[in-house]
Amino acid sequence: MERLTFLLVLVSFVVNVNARAFENTISADVESDENVVSYQVLSNKPLSIVSTDDDSQHEYKLGQVGGLGASVKNPNRLFVFHRASREWNQESFPDGRNFDTTKFGVIPENTILTVNTRTGRIIEQWGNNTFYMPHGLAVDSEENLWLTDVGMHQVFKYSNGERVLTLGESFVPGNDESHFCKPTDVVVSNDGSKIYVADGYCNARIVKFDSKGKFVKEYSMSEDEQPLVIPHSIVLIEALDLVCVADRENGR
Repeated sequence: MERLTFLLVLVSFVVNVNARAFENTISADVESDENVVSYQVLSNKPLSIVSTDDDSQHEYKLGQVGGLGASVKNPNRLFVFHRASREWNQESFPDGRNFDTTKFGVIPENTILTVNTRTGRIIEQWGNNTFYMPHGLAVDSEENLWLTDVGMHQVFKYSNGERVLTLGESFVPGNDESHFCKPTDVVVSNDGSKIYVADGYCNARIVKFDSKGKFVKEYSMSEDEQPLVIPHSIVLIEALDLVCVADRENGR
């Protein structure tokens, strides 16, 4: 039996990319219910992302960052989903739901970066002329990228840079089995059989799909519980059979 639980933390937008500094490490021990886990607390400092052109390199300027995801195959690689020259402001969604495509077109620059977390160097970048308002990013066990675009009201699965699955209808907000309204985040089970979408800024619900994108179930709070207000981030803890949701505006 699946349960829907809530993180008691406020999740805010990521405004820059931080990486571990590999000096001044501090050892620490944390007690768990079963044993003592030893780990290191590493000091943090901003990671300067570097773009290399021919024989020269220069600092890369990120746009508003929507999502981050760690590689499951290489511990030194980070995926970044950012908005490049696009900024989310009061003109982006005049009625609160529909993205203003008459004023804002597709983002012409690359929006997805693969970054070496030790050096800051960009290994790969793509996603130009594809997205309108990037938001959530998740990496599954096969290193497929799952992305949400709140302007398009859609969720995408990419494998090796190629789109292989799309959920939702482009620029058509809704709250049924085949439509979202500004979906914020997505997470996928390790075996790929379960897809959960945090939907989002308008609908305040969690929607479950199977591996082929077929609707399975919708989660919402019961009438005697405080409703979700912008479910902004979602995580699976499969060992405990939990779907964890960060309810941003409720601070839980």
